[in-house]
Amino acid sequence: MKLKTTLLLCLGLAIQAMAQDWSNYTPLKSKGLIPADFTEAYSKKYKRESAQIGGSTKKERERQEDFYLRNEYHIDEFLISGEVIFGDTITDYCNRILDHLLKDDPGLRHKLRIYTVKSPQVNAYATGNGIIFINLGLMAQVENEAQLAYVIAHEVIHYKNEHVLNQYIEKEKIRDGEDLYHQSNQSEQLNALSTYSKSLELEADADGFNQYFKNSGYSHIAPIYVMDVLQYSYLPFDELVFDTTFIHTAGMSLPQEYYLKSTAPITAEADYDDSQSSHPNIKTRKLEIIKKLNPKDSGASYLISKPTFEHCQRLARYESSRLYLNSGRYAQAIYHNFLLSEKYGTDRYQELSTAKALTNATIYRNEGVLYKLVDNWEDIEGESQQVYHLLDKFEREDLNTLAVAYNYELYKKYPEDEAVQKLFTKSMYELVFENDLKPDDFIAAKEAEVEEDDLFSLLDSASLPARRTARSSKIANIQKKKKEYNDRELEDDEYYKGAFVPYWRDSLFITTFEDIAAEYEGMSYRERKSRDSRRRRQKYDPNYALGIDSMVCVSPEYAKLDERQKDGIRYLSSDQSQDEYMERLMDISDKIGLHTQMLDY
Repeated sequence: MKLKTTLLLCLGLAIQAMAQDWSNYTPLKSKGLIPADFTEAYSKKYKRESAQIGGSTKKERERQEDFYLRNEYHIDEFLISGEVIFGDTITDYCNRILDHLLKDDPGLRHKLRIYTVKSPQVNAYATGNGIIFINLGLMAQVENEAQLAYVIAHEVIHYKNEHVLNQYIEKEKIRDGEDLYHQSNQSEQLNALSTYSKSLELEADADGFNQYFKNSGYSHIAPIYVMDVLQYSYLPFDELVFDTTFIHTAGMSLPQEYYLKSTAPITAEADYDDSQSSHPNIKTRKLEIIKKLNPKDSGASYLISKPTFEHCQRLARYESSRLYLNSGRYAQAIYHNFLLSEKYGTDRYQELSTAKALTNATIYRNEGVLYKLVDNWEDIEGESQQVYHLLDKFEREDLNTLAVAYNYELYKKYPEDEAVQKLFTKSMYELVFENDLKPDDFIAAKEAEVEEDDLFSLLDSASLPARRTARSSKIANIQKKKKEYNDRELEDDEYYKGAFVPYWRDSLFITTFEDIAAEYEGMSYRERKSRDSRRRRQKYDPNYALGIDSMVCVSPEYAKLDERQKDGIRYLSSDQSQDEYMERLMDISDKIGLHTQMLDY
């Protein structure tokens, strides 16, 4: 009975941990006690790792010392970069998989730690000091737990067989022309390094399977299938035809010529030229696995938990949407949100993310620099190319109009949402102040207000079937031209002018539009130029925002540089001066009356 109670309690805690309000998704963050990897001083880590130094020659020992000196420093930099998280659901899940794989090797398990990296790139990597980093991009794309387990087993071998250290030493030998490399030219040295690196990858593939995966109970076909995941890892997590109505609004459908008739085919091949690569090509890796390991499709796709895997994968995919936005990859964000909608159903988080992508793309388009953030659509393969092409075709006026319309419809859907309200207001300011567009520049504004009541038609005698009283030529001509203007077919380049027809009866929309337009009209030429100048300064000049009375300083870094060093950094001296640097920051803050809070591991 006690056992059943314990199992039910654990199950209840697991379900509670996986509870997530996806519409109001919150970013992944670290939880619990901070691991020593994040808090221990670099000099202590270096001292501990360098105690392993051995070798028959002085040069060999010096290279090992150099490796530990650099390796620990750069790992430390990465750990405090804000990209690495611990204690979260994904990290805990990966650690449970590692527990299972190394259940018969507790000594090795004790030396290894897994952390999650907030990166959408499909990758995992091991360090020389026993840390395995799992990118969110990998979690988002592997097809099941068995594939993830094989990747982890592969990384375990990199650590166990000291591949990171060995590769560094081999690279130094090649660079210095030692042993077999003493007569090699630069091209031969690059090929030698590539060949050596590929041999380590094949070793990790084979040993990872034989030593930790083969008898784990996982499906033996997983290593083959995970190679397919890696082959297409440069593509989004799914390959679906982009729904052309995904960013349409009630009054704005994009012209068909904005869409490609067909997208570029996917060209990734398993047998690509890997002569300059650090990894063997996919075909080579597959053949080696099949030839040496003879995998059979036995075992399970899930041993820890299928629901937990699916939950972690959804977390990784939702977090990736935020990462695309933060890095300015707006085309990727929009297509990614489309995939999320198709896979999990539409929710507020996806719509808000798309609204942010459209609004930010609008701002950069208005500044004339969107091209710096969005890759050339001709370089993109697969269905996501459609979105890149869209952003390339958009002129500033129609992209801005679409952002306003999309944001307003989202605001009507979530009227209490402050974030959506700000996006709507921001996009409207961009429309008026950056594109000089006003309500009268859009079609059918006045017609839309009076379409229901026949009495209102008397206000515009141009719509009357016959005239009982002759009007002056001036009034008649104005009314005739106005009617012709509103009834005309829009030109292809001004289709956006009908985008707001559904909103002219909405007092919130028209009031917001008119108020912002009135604010713009009320500004003198000098005030407008001054505003433009402030906008540029706020964007590019870090010294512009004055009047700051408090500051949060997050993990400040201090480095001593020496051009005589190989990479210019005096590692130990930098670490020793770090605390002194932080103390000086606090002293200066006190002297100038700046309240400073220091956040550091």
